[in-house]
Amino acid sequence: MLGLKRTKEVEQVGFEDFLNSGTSLLQTVLRRVPLTQLNYYTENRVDIYSDLSKGLSGDFFFRTKYFEPASTFPFGFARPDGGLGTNYSFSEAGADFRLSFKEEYITNTRGDKVPLGSKFPIFYFKYRHGFKGVFDGDLEYDAAEIEMKNIVRVGRYGWFRYDLRAGQIFGTVPYPSLHVFRGNMSWGYDKYGFNLMNYYEFIADRYATVALEQHFEGLLWNQLPLLRRLKWKEVLTARLAWGTLTDANRDMNTVLVPLQDGAAFQQSIQTPSKEPYLEAGAGLYNILKVLRVDAIWRLNYHDMRWKTNPSIRKANWGRFNNFGLRADFTITF
Repeated sequence: MLGLKRTKEVEQVGFEDFLNSGTSLLQTVLRRVPLTQLNYYTENRVDIYSDLSKGLSGDFFFRTKYFEPASTFPFGFARPDGGLGTNYSFSEAGADFRLSFKEEYITNTRGDKVPLGSKFPIFYFKYRHGFKGVFDGDLEYDAAEIEMKNIVRVGRYGWFRYDLRAGQIFGTVPYPSLHVFRGNMSWGYDKYGFNLMNYYEFIADRYATVALEQHFEGLLWNQLPLLRRLKWKEVLTARLAWGTLTDANRDMNTVLVPLQDGAAFQQSIQTPSKEPYLEAGAGLYNILKVLRVDAIWRLNYHDMRWKTNPSIRKANWGRFNNFGLRADFTITF
């Protein structure tokens, strides 16, 4: 199958599928702070999708992308000639593979195969190479990632979801093209990200993440005589993020960025290399058949400056939460 696409839009780096998920009415209503780190981009992409063998599929692609920070996003990087860059382009070719074992499928009305899952882990492999000088590409790099995830039924104890991911970027690039750990600055629950991490808070060129969820399907709640009629269900969650940065990538992205008011912003990036960033949570779902509420704790990398620093405006308190409630609306049965 061949796919051709040209996109000219706005995005929040680190928020996958931001155009479809991050700009929804629900996300807008539940947003805790204004989005000030958006960027414009223009992407041209060609994909070839193929089922290579039973359980193995591949997406082979070539794309070009132009990155331009919005006016509210102070961003820069050190160019090789010693100047300060803000906009850049890259051209890359890559391949994404999905590998499963003994997985069942159904075919939808368009003839596409829809996987129904497997009791064995499902693996994803990604590789891409950036070409400097090809279609005005400014960067040369390689990137590789492996991911393993699945949902496991555990009998009367419900079901368990896990997602393990590790990767590395080989090369020196502006930090939006490094691995930006997925933060969440809304009151909505993000099952793919870190719910108490800010956008662009942690960045790495070598990284690993772990996401775990245990759904008890009412095992504990149903033991409470007066509340069992509500049919609420319990869930426990945990998230881990670890990464490192090479000196070359840290130096390229440690620059003084001029602001519109004539002042300057000292840009620097940090990575959770001292110890893994950790989150843990407990929640209830199936509330009125549609609502899920999670209580989440940020277990380290605490930032409580808003309590003692009067220069941090009240509107920004949401950036420094170490405990929070998050909600999600999903129909469950």
